[in-house]
Amino acid sequence: MELQMRKKMSAILLLVIGFLLLALVFAQTYGLSVLVTTISTIGLILITSSFVSYRSGLNSGYTLMVTAIPLCCCKVIIGIVSAILLMSGKEGLYHLSNVLIILTAGAVLSSIGYFCSPKNLDELKTKSLNWYDIMIVLLALSIWFFLEISSAEVEILAFIDQSSILITVAFVAFSTGGALLIDRKVSASLTDGSVATVLFGIVICTAFYFTTLQDPKSVGPNLAIGLLTCLYGIILYYFSFLYSLKEGTVQQLNLTTKNWHVIEGLGFLIFLVFGPPTIWETF
Repeated sequence: MELQMRKKMSAILLLVIGFLLLALVFAQTYGLSVLVTTISTIGLILITSSFVSYRSGLNSGYTLMVTAIPLCCCKVIIGIVSAILLMSGKEGLYHLSNVLIILTAGAVLSSIGYFCSPKNLDELKTKSLNWYDIMIVLLALSIWFFLEISSAEVEILAFIDQSSILITVAFVAFSTGGALLIDRKVSASLTDGSVATVLFGIVICTAFYFTTLQDPKSVGPNLAIGLLTCLYGIILYYFSFLYSLKEGTVQQLNLTTKNWHVIEGLGFLIFLVFGPPTIWETF
């Protein structure tokens, strides 16, 4: 028993040392403002993932690996929308650097979770979450969301879009209807529907971006639909993960691959629409 306790303490110490070393590198390179930018999101990820692991019995490393990426992507989209509304030209471009640094923090936390989670999903032993647990986590997410919007000095109405809501509801209907048709658990199908919602938002941005270049006034509204659809899809994805713990389907979801699809799609969108100038253009 004492040997096992020492082993756990050594593991925790090594994880903390590794995280602090990376934090030190970024603080020295980009300044302490980088840590301030990311600390609220890191705190939310650690608190909510710990709570979910405690209540469900799910491996804490796996929970951290799964939840770090979508929450960081939410933060990035909030930052991008704020930059579009409040800034222009080089000011907005420089602001994106601070916005995108959160993905580095997400990648670090997700990597820590990966190294601490079982590679065989059959080893994931869970007990069912109840609706009170899910509501507590969603409440924490809502409070964080409003605080992030307030700190960005953007009105909440900027993140409400009727078209994006309708698109999200449509994919919820598709996935839920499909699950009922083939007698599949709704939570498993809803996760697929949420990823499809994110990717559809990116498709909207891609398809309409080039056609709106002839009319600059229409660029903003079309980008807003695509970005907010992505945001709603990521929130739905996070909820579907919690719901899968209630239905006991988390082993069926292959969330590692789905996380990759989400961040890959968001990366494509950023480089397509908000891509930085090349080194030749800069110098």
